[in-house]
Amino acid sequence: MMEENIVSIVQLVLNLLFGGGFIVTLVTLKSERKKAKETARGAELDNIERATDILMRNIVTPLKEELNALRNETRKLRKAINKANSCTHSDNCPVLDVLRNDTKHQDQEQGRNDTD
Repeated sequence: MMEENIVSIVQLVLNLLFGGGFIVTLVTLKSERKKAKETARGAELDNIERATDILMRNIVTPLKEELNALRNETRKLRKAINKANSCTHSDNCPVLDVLRNDTKHQDQEQGRNDTD
């Protein structure tokens, strides 16, 4: 790009010295500058598109997959807990005891936060 600018300046000076085509040279320089800006904008858009693709492929898609897996596991856990309540051993179930105690603990914490 720097070399093109130098060549363009030299051409302009030579045209001025030898008296020919000054206006044509200016028009040519303007069109070259416009073309360079368009090329740079196109490259910028390509870079943005590639960055978006990388983001989707490396971050968003794996997070979606993990979220779906967590939803499936949560659904299975809820189903198991609901079945555990109707189990003949539910009165002495250590898992249900932990869940019940955790719920009571959360309710107590909620009550403390409400009074603060």
